[in-house]
Amino acid sequence: MKNYKVIRTFHPVGQGGFYTERHNSFNIVYDCGSTPRRHADPVVKSAFSQKEVIHALFISHFDYDHVSAIATLIKSVHSIRTVVIPLLEDEHRNVLVNIHRALSLNILRMIDSPESFFGKHTNIIRVRSSQSPDRDESDDPIDLIELPIEPSPQFNRKNSNTMVINSGRPLTLGRASRWVFVPYNYKYRNRHAKLVEELKLQNFNVKKLQTDSTYTIHEIIKPATRRKLRKVYDSLDGTVNENSMLLYSGPNKMVNKGRVCGCKAFSELIGYADSHLYLCKAGCIYTGDCDLKKIELSNIYSSYKKYVGVIQVPHHGSKHSFDLKSLDGFTDLICPVSYGTKNRYGHPSAEVVKDFFLSPFQILSINEKSNSKFVQVFDCPLELQKLGGSK
Repeated sequence: MKNYKVIRTFHPVGQGGFYTERHNSFNIVYDCGSTPRRHADPVVKSAFSQKEVIHALFISHFDYDHVSAIATLIKSVHSIRTVVIPLLEDEHRNVLVNIHRALSLNILRMIDSPESFFGKHTNIIRVRSSQSPDRDESDDPIDLIELPIEPSPQFNRKNSNTMVINSGRPLTLGRASRWVFVPYNYKYRNRHAKLVEELKLQNFNVKKLQTDSTYTIHEIIKPATRRKLRKVYDSLDGTVNENSMLLYSGPNKMVNKGRVCGCKAFSELIGYADSHLYLCKAGCIYTGDCDLKKIELSNIYSSYKKYVGVIQVPHHGSKHSFDLKSLDGFTDLICPVSYGTKNRYGHPSAEVVKDFFLSPFQILSINEKSNSKFVQVFDCPLELQKLGGSK
């Protein structure tokens, strides 16, 4: 009998993130970019063939280093069926558009109109922040395979391929799937406030930046002014975005905790090679640039924490975004950290690395060197996952 197979890969792209999962014939991507982009492009091009479909692309946030290679991904595959992004407030979206335009970071359309950027054959799902849920929304799982490309009542009428969901609502790959993807959009209000404060200190017109997405086309054109804006952007060390969307990918809470799956894990850089039977600890929490000083993962994903074997270290290992106590309640963790060996921020922080060495958890370095790639392979009995064919 054919087993259900999952191949999870943390790709070596340096200062950024590119993580993929293959679920038999289904393909999942979480973030896709790096700074500089040249570190990510060849890796992204070789990850899939031009005949393959990406069934779901999850974007944690819109910092350039996490999305810069998405255009390369689009050109490298047959199609992207569904994109899941954090829902942004209008004011914050306008600020991001203005900043990225002034800095010549070519991701404006992705932020301002993802429907236009990805095209009419891609579904767009926006995830509400956890602080602003729709109390009337169902918490039933959404089958990504059955989402319509054509107009449907469950989608926004103006944009037939767009819908908005609450944080924590499970997404699946087939009606009978026992593997779920659970996005969680957390809004860090202090990040936007800090951005506004820094812009005001540099005498930028914050009101226009927030209300007029075209403001920087005409008003911020002098090189000196652009350099001032670049200084603000760089000083915030990747915390310009007030939203960062986490993702749990793993067995759902209905799986028998005694269920055994075969697991293989490979990391050439540190000589890590493991092959054993796992009691369903095939789950992973991707964290993007979230701030683990502000949130408790064990509370957010309380229903799934016993299945989690991997947690990505957020924000490239920045000491400003990590607290080891945030991993309380989890056991036997592997914690990959993605960073560029020549980044200007000193990532990963020596304090964070020390915390891990003194902990029971295994930290893994993922950088731009090809031998830093980390791969997990899970083989589960077919009855654990009953999925339909690819569409």
